[in-house]
Amino acid sequence: MTSLHYHAEKVTDYGNITGDGLGNLLGAPKLEPLELLVREAVQNSWDARREDADAIEFGVEYKTLRDRPLRTLQDSILHSHPPKLDGLTHEPELPVLLVWDRNTRGLAGPVRPTETAGGRRDFVNFVYMIGETKPSTDHQGTVSGGSYGYGRSSFFRASRARTILVHSRTEVGGELESRFVGVSWLDKYRDPRTDEQCTGRHWWGEDRDGWVGPVIGESADAIAKALGMPVPGKAETGTTIMVLDPAMSSVEADGESDKRSKKERAATPKEQIVSSILWNCWPRMLAGGIKFAVRWEGQDVRIPDPRHHSRLKAFTRAFDTLRGRRDESQMARTFEIRSKSPKALLGRLGLARRAFARMRATPDPSSPVSPEEPLRHVALMRNTLMVLKYMQPSGIPPREGEQYAGVFVTDRDIEDVFARAEPPSHDDWVRERLSDRNERIYVNVSFTRIDEKTRKFVAPTTDLVTSAYTKSVAGLADHLGGLLPGLNESARGKETISSNGGGGGGTREKKPQIQVKPPVRRPGTNEVELEVPFSVGHLDNTEGSEITFQVSVVTAGGAKESAPPEGGRKPVVKSWVVGDAVAQQPKGDASEITLTIPPDVEDGVVTVVQPADCMVDIDLSAEGIAKAE
Repeated sequence: MTSLHYHAEKVTDYGNITGDGLGNLLGAPKLEPLELLVREAVQNSWDARREDADAIEFGVEYKTLRDRPLRTLQDSILHSHPPKLDGLTHEPELPVLLVWDRNTRGLAGPVRPTETAGGRRDFVNFVYMIGETKPSTDHQGTVSGGSYGYGRSSFFRASRARTILVHSRTEVGGELESRFVGVSWLDKYRDPRTDEQCTGRHWWGEDRDGWVGPVIGESADAIAKALGMPVPGKAETGTTIMVLDPAMSSVEADGESDKRSKKERAATPKEQIVSSILWNCWPRMLAGGIKFAVRWEGQDVRIPDPRHHSRLKAFTRAFDTLRGRRDESQMARTFEIRSKSPKALLGRLGLARRAFARMRATPDPSSPVSPEEPLRHVALMRNTLMVLKYMQPSGIPPREGEQYAGVFVTDRDIEDVFARAEPPSHDDWVRERLSDRNERIYVNVSFTRIDEKTRKFVAPTTDLVTSAYTKSVAGLADHLGGLLPGLNESARGKETISSNGGGGGGTREKKPQIQVKPPVRRPGTNEVELEVPFSVGHLDNTEGSEITFQVSVVTAGGAKESAPPEGGRKPVVKSWVVGDAVAQQPKGDASEITLTIPPDVEDGVVTVVQPADCMVDIDLSAEGIAKAE
């Protein structure tokens, strides 16, 4: 295979920005290198999607170069190299990280910066140019991320060698064209052979009259294949980037002391990548448009369904409600976020509440909370449906025993304002970046209204009297002001009730867990309606759970009676809602109901009518539904 030409940029009398200066130009990133890389690469790939494609493909692959791929790198590319890359030329094996997309435009436009042809300049901007491009609007009216600057620097930060290899196939004049180039951003140095000052920027490619540009055509495909890079099919377009010697942590990337949190240190690089995709891209995973894949040393890595993720399913509930995929309920609501002066619809907010139980600690470094903490966050995003940040509304804790999650999506008609309010890192909306007063108001009002709506949703309304939360179903009596006395003392103090039925000693059969959320009283003239939200922890490998609710009168002595006192009325179940289903009512007066809860449903609400002149008791029991043989 023909060796590539090499060019090291020299410092001129006009000065140049250095390779390390480029890396520092956009500020110190807050994220770990792998998460930053995933965020920026997905955004760039989404911005580059083809208009005729239903979905793009995005993949991350970790592998180790050996044998022919490594020899190709060392002999055909790094035969000429800056001194800092000496070590790469003698390694018997070399880890690399591949990031690729398909059904995108590829890096389109001219390949030489001096070419003045109009249209897109993706290749030139990514490989050669310095500076930030303005956000643009795509064919669907969505404002793009807007910059190759931060996305490009994230690739170099993720490489300990600060070196990447780029293969891209794009359309040129109605024909497909492949391009291959190597790029390195290093510190400024003095070339020991020529005694010249070098900026640290380097390229490997094909010599064209003293200028090193990309290898074009079939030769570009041949080099990429020899390196073990995935190449688009004959009719496909897309880009593959190989990150040499990937930095698996900020310690490796920046050479600084370890500032990672305990949960970040506990995660493997593979877990970091999967967690980054989930927490940054889950809205796009649900809405469609991107198919994600992760491979590790030749093995496919499973990416969990966000709807079944122990934490993300609270966000997905809010998101599905916001998109009209699920009905609003007591546990999930939507709100419009508006500015009154100047008048504008700024976006829409979806909020969902769920019971909280401490999770088993599993590595999930991109999560905004630890397993011991309840969620109290709103995911902010534009219509790209990539999470900008997880905002924690100010001073709005969840109800005891609960957590809440929200999703705010900007309105398309005003989306460009929020795009321009983003810093290069695309991780916030900063009003100071906007010069127009009204636009600054839009950003400020959005945060204020999100806080207001969240507080309204999380806190009880003024016409309701909410009981204090109890740690177990049995403990409800202690906290309802005498409303529900007489419950089984043996169950008090448990965070959940694992319904094992009656009986004495011996090994008990495992049962589904029931967790009660804060009950709500609705006082009337002669009766009280008590809404009892609950959640179910189904057993594995079952068809769901059957839950029995039984209400009974409690006498002054604490005994439970199935019949009311003479001349009195008995407590009854008025209605129930399971998941997003329509509310149902029993036939006639029922003091006992049995609900069938499917395995994909975990929440429900039972409404009990209690006569105002008596006290009641609620008993709950649950059984797993065995799968049919």
